[in-house]
Amino acid sequence: MSLQMLRELRLKKGLSQSGLAAILGTTQATISRTENGIHKPRGAAKATFDRWLSSVGEVDAEAAQPPEVNSSPEHP
Repeated sequence: MSLQMLRELRLKKGLSQSGLAAILGTTQATISRTENGIHKPRGAAKATFDRWLSSVGEVDAEAAQPPEVNSSPEHP
């Protein structure tokens, strides 16, 4: 898990540290310590952080995809 990614995605989603903590079932202090590299989540806590990062990242990646364009000319 990238600590910078955690902070960037949290801010991009308009979440405060307290808001993200509520979603993840942890404390604001844990989010702060994690973002600042003081705390490294392990075990179930790491899995929870990783799931959130993955779900947010996948949603953002899908939203950023341009619509498919058929570049082949149509023939009657």
